[in-house]
Amino acid sequence: MNISKFYRFPTLVLTLSLLPFFCAAQIYPDRPIKVIVPFAPGGASDIAMRSLAPELSKRLGQTVFVENKAGANTAIGSDACAKAAPDGYTLCMLGIDGISINPFIMKNISYDSTVDFEPISMAFANVNAFIVPANSKSNSLDEFIQFTKNNPGQVNYGSPAAFVHIFMEGFNKTNSIDMNHIPYKGGGDVVKGILTNEIQIAFMALSNVAGLIQSNKVKVLAVDGNNRSPLAPDAPTLQEGKFSGVPFRIWYGLFGPKATPKAVVSKISNEFSKILLDPAVKERVFTSMSLEPLNMSLDQFQQFLKNDRLRSEQLVRMSGIKME
Repeated sequence: MNISKFYRFPTLVLTLSLLPFFCAAQIYPDRPIKVIVPFAPGGASDIAMRSLAPELSKRLGQTVFVENKAGANTAIGSDACAKAAPDGYTLCMLGIDGISINPFIMKNISYDSTVDFEPISMAFANVNAFIVPANSKSNSLDEFIQFTKNNPGQVNYGSPAAFVHIFMEGFNKTNSIDMNHIPYKGGGDVVKGILTNEIQIAFMALSNVAGLIQSNKVKVLAVDGNNRSPLAPDAPTLQEGKFSGVPFRIWYGLFGPKATPKAVVSKISNEFSKILLDPAVKERVFTSMSLEPLNMSLDQFQQFLKNDRLRSEQLVRMSGIKME
């Protein structure tokens, strides 16, 4: 028997078995690509992804469209993405709630955020802020904290989502204050609560109150993010104010189901990264919506996810909110 032929045969079999994957990556994409957004239409992540989809379509040469699957604190859409075929034709725009928060507040979650998704690209973060009514006597976060300490149990805050509730309860405990939580169905309802003085503070996306800031109907005490916002240039960042608490960003990223081919992941990641760096896209999509594009390598994104899960677990424990 020819020994060299004997050893070449398994190599040939392995090469042939991998050939379909190499070919699929080379011709990808050859049909439209769906991006699941696990929120109702009209929110920041939905609008942003719908604005980015045509840019991705141009670069990939195929239509990229958005499908909303809202509900259960994003668990319904997240689950649909996790169970989709890992072929690169179903992607999803997930964020801190579906990836980092839900595992610690939902007992019967139907997916495992650590293994059921293939990270593709970090996308952006909301620029959030502490908002108070225009007639509030507090002109800084320190002043508001002192006001709350002087009026225990008489100050309300509102939140439209679990992750904001968790963050604010952590804020309560870190600063030894006692604010009451009032839940709302959406950001618009939180804004109404601020305007009617039903609540005295909210932590929410600046994009929800841009017009109210310009018309001096609300005040901004502090913003998150790395830089001050053009919408509220006098408001310091939390870092500038030496914010006491666990760092918190409401971020969103692009994912696929686990086992999406690495070549496909790499191709989408590279093209999406170029979109995030495009000055025209930054101005038209991100700056106009008070969003902060966050461009990372795949390795950096994966490390970010690990760190964010640890931060989120710490926040949930600090908040005292129990699993449901």
